[in-house]
Amino acid sequence: MAVRDFSTAYTLFVEAFTRYESAGNASKIECIKKCVVSKMLSADAINPFENPAMSGYRSHESVAVWYQMLLAYQQKPAPSVEDFTSAIQELSQDPLVTDYIVELKRNAHTRKLQELIQPYATVRLEYIGDMLGLATDDVEQLCSLLILDETLHGWLDQVDGVLHVEGVSDAGLEARRFAGVSEWVSKLESIRRNLLVKVANE
Repeated sequence: MAVRDFSTAYTLFVEAFTRYESAGNASKIECIKKCVVSKMLSADAINPFENPAMSGYRSHESVAVWYQMLLAYQQKPAPSVEDFTSAIQELSQDPLVTDYIVELKRNAHTRKLQELIQPYATVRLEYIGDMLGLATDDVEQLCSLLILDETLHGWLDQVDGVLHVEGVSDAGLEARRFAGVSEWVSKLESIRRNLLVKVANE
């Protein structure tokens, strides 16, 4: 974990859990917690509790809150960072959480960002910031980091404050246009109903 190789750390924690489980050693509970955090930090969608040996501990008094934190983190659509932070409030004093809270929040921002920009071809950083609750400078820094590690494919126009996203499909753009038109029609229908109600009451 200390070297930030979270995927390898997860594999090692699973192996340790298996050994402790076989030996009836209480350290297995700590291994489960570390499996949860390392899996969240690796940005992998796999749920550690799909492991048959680990699944029986989901309701364990020392594990249940960690299981709920994982569910909150992996839910779709991605939760806002505020919602995720609220979900882990009960664990906010646990060293395993406090040591990695920056990375956990960044991953939560990343998931929400990826969900938000799909399937846009260009997105204003200011808009992303409004949606994520971040300052524009923080959005620019986050996007730069994601582009550098190839989590996000695109480039930044820092002069105009725009993120250009690569690989957006025509189908994706069409879906976004359809969603926009549907929203517009819904608003018009709402206005029409309000006018009808107003006329009927006069």
